[in-house]
Amino acid sequence: MKNTYTQQFLGFVKTLPLNLDKKASEFNYTNPVLILADAVLSMNRKYEAFVVPRIKHIEKSNIVSLNQLNTIITQGGIESFAHVWNYSDPKRVEILLKLTQRFLKLKEQYGLSDDLETLHKWGKEAKPKEWVMFGVKGIAFTTFQYLRILCGGNTIKPDIHIKRAFLEAVGKNRPLEEIVEVIEETATYMNLQAKQLDYALWSFYSKK
Repeated sequence: MKNTYTQQFLGFVKTLPLNLDKKASEFNYTNPVLILADAVLSMNRKYEAFVVPRIKHIEKSNIVSLNQLNTIITQGGIESFAHVWNYSDPKRVEILLKLTQRFLKLKEQYGLSDDLETLHKWGKEAKPKEWVMFGVKGIAFTTFQYLRILCGGNTIKPDIHIKRAFLEAVGKNRPLEEIVEVIEETATYMNLQAKQLDYALWSFYSKK
């Protein structure tokens, strides 16, 4: 085991009554707009109560491409986007816009024509250490990791629930990057996808 805490965390996880078969519906988005909106809306908000209703609201708008989203925000203005996701928060709209433009640039760099393919390529190839260079103000490390998951990456999102699980397991806090490493290694030893273990831990601890 590469990390000294992995064995300790593995032993702890095996004592928990986790539902490892349940899968998150948001892992299977086919609309790239919903992927980015979910990541931005999820920052420091309760998922089921806050994010899900707004994702459903966006679905009704029939915005299905990043170019569409970019045009709607840039031409309509930051403030007017509130009705699209039923939420008035200019700062989050700005983050969503910058994120959209970042992926449109990546799409061009990759030489791809499909938004979803672009997001999936990035999600599977991006590494935790690349967060600093990602270049979207407002996207902290935890959101960066969640975005990787939504884009098809096999990793974990070290939010408050995952950090609580880690603290209970090893008795101390560690840097977020190290928590990611430990839980990814643990998932490998359990023959699970990291995001599968992440979701099981999140589901368990968010209800405690």
